[in-house]
Amino acid sequence: MDKEESKKNPNYYKNLLDSNDFNEFEEILEFLKEELRNYYVNLECSEKIIRFIENEFSIDRVFPTQLIFIKQFLNNAFDSMVLSIYKLYFDRGNIVKKTNCGIKYLQTFLNKKLLQTEESQRAILRKAGKKIKETQTLGDNIVKIRNSRIAHCDIGKKSEVEKIVLQIETLKSIFENSVEILELLSLKYFEYKGSDEQEMIRIHGFEKFLIKNIWINSDSNTDLDLFFNTLRFNCMDNDIKIKLYMNIDRKKKYMIK
Repeated sequence: MDKEESKKNPNYYKNLLDSNDFNEFEEILEFLKEELRNYYVNLECSEKIIRFIENEFSIDRVFPTQLIFIKQFLNNAFDSMVLSIYKLYFDRGNIVKKTNCGIKYLQTFLNKKLLQTEESQRAILRKAGKKIKETQTLGDNIVKIRNSRIAHCDIGKKSEVEKIVLQIETLKSIFENSVEILELLSLKYFEYKGSDEQEMIRIHGFEKFLIKNIWINSDSNTDLDLFFNTLRFNCMDNDIKIKLYMNIDRKKKYMIK
C-alpha cells in the first residue's frame, strides 16, 4: 500500500472519519463483502441449475428422484438471496445500537459520521443514494415474499405472493448494483488495504477480485458440474456407455505402455 498516495486521496476513509470510527467502518465493509460473496455463490449456482434443468433435461430423460437435491438447493438459495436483499436494503439499521447492518446502515453511518463533505464526497453519496433507491425499487416484490412467505407465513396473502415471479435477471441486477454501491461507499478501504489488494483490484476490477468466486464461473468444473455430469452419464444409452468405457480402457493401456 502506498501510504503517501492514500494520505493525498480526498476520498479515503481515514481522511474523512474520526479515528474512533475506523474499526466500525471496516467491520461494516467486511460484513457486506462476505454477504455479497455468499449471495454470488447462490446466484451462480441457481443459474447453473436452472439452465441445466430447462435446457438439458426434459421429464422423460431423468427420474424425478435425481433432481430432489438440486431443486431443494434452488429453493433454499432463492430464500437466502431474498433474506440477504432484505438485510441489505430494507432492515431499519440503528447505528446507535449497532443493529441490522446492511447497505442502508452503511449509508446512514456515513451521512452521520463524515467529518467533511466536499463536492467529491457529496457526488459519491448522491451516486450511491440513487443506486440504492433503484435497487429498492427492484426489490419491492422481494419484500412481499420475505414478509409473507419466508419470515412469516401469512395465509391471507398466500395467493398474492404465489403470483409473484422472481426472475433471475432481477437478482443479478440487484447483485451488480450492490457491488457498485459497496465500491462507492467503501471510500477506498479495500484498495488501500494492502499493496496486493490494490494491484489485484487494478488488474481484475473490484467486483471480480473481491466479490466473485472464480471457481464457480461458467467454465469451471465444480462439485455441482460433476453432479450434472453424473446425471448426463446416467441418461446415456447403453451402447454409448460401452463405447465410452472402451475408449477409457484404451487410453489407460496406452498410458501404461
